[in-house]
Amino acid sequence: PQWQELLIARQRKSEWSEQLLQQFIEQQVTTPPLWLRVQKNADPEQVLDALQRQGVKAARDDKGQLFAQGGAGVHGTDEHKNGLVEIQDIASQQIALSVAAKPGQKVWDACAGAGGKTLAIAAQMNNKGAVVATDLHEYKLDELKRRVKRADIFNVRAFTWTGLEPLRLPKEIAQQRGFDWVLIDAPCSSAGTWRRNPDARWLFDANDTQELIQLQQQLLTNAAPAVRAGGHLVYATCSWQVSENEQQIEWFLRQHPEFSLQSQRVLGVPELNSDTMFVAVLAREN
Repeated sequence: PQWQELLIARQRKSEWSEQLLQQFIEQQVTTPPLWLRVQKNADPEQVLDALQRQGVKAARDDKGQLFAQGGAGVHGTDEHKNGLVEIQDIASQQIALSVAAKPGQKVWDACAGAGGKTLAIAAQMNNKGAVVATDLHEYKLDELKRRVKRADIFNVRAFTWTGLEPLRLPKEIAQQRGFDWVLIDAPCSSAGTWRRNPDARWLFDANDTQELIQLQQQLLTNAAPAVRAGGHLVYATCSWQVSENEQQIEWFLRQHPEFSLQSQRVLGVPELNSDTMFVAVLAREN
């Protein structure tokens, strides 16, 4: 009941039926599979076979996407150690695909964390162009650098950014007056990950959300100047709350009329057996 108002707001914004809302609620007490992303142009069927032989209970869904559900740990497999497979939720993979970067373009992953989306974006670019990955925490970027090396990706540069002021553009980015793509995977309430972290729902506090909303607006404000004319800004969270998602996009567009909304949607549950995330793609006028 304490989340009913928030759930109704999501139902209305996403135009869910009562049945879909009930499905969403029921899925919150089940655990999603561990979704995997194949790298280095490896053959998914060969990777699947190898994982199974090493004791991982792995399979592919009807779209060919790899996942694991029980058995041996993926981290201990040769495929993970050699960078042929990474653990990444399917909703997170879809966010990375929303950054439709082409080889040769310049991309900034502003809140990169340990680099799951950085890796997926860089994989689309065939080691051509540049990906700048920043985060507040150096230790997360250290893990990102290890993962990038394991994946044989050479076009990623990582350094810290506090988000308190606009990014000082690297020389090659400044020459083209900004990035082609900027991704803000913003800190959020993480309500969309309750299926994997059941205790988090009982620690949820609406006051915390208000603090996060202020932080999200700060990050949007300070990242926007780095988008070149004709470029794109992608905003994402791992939350289903309307206040952290659609309402933030509405706020941003009021502040920045030079941007227009191309698309926005909730990813994952209830349509997919995964976490629940949000992504919006905005274009800066040319």
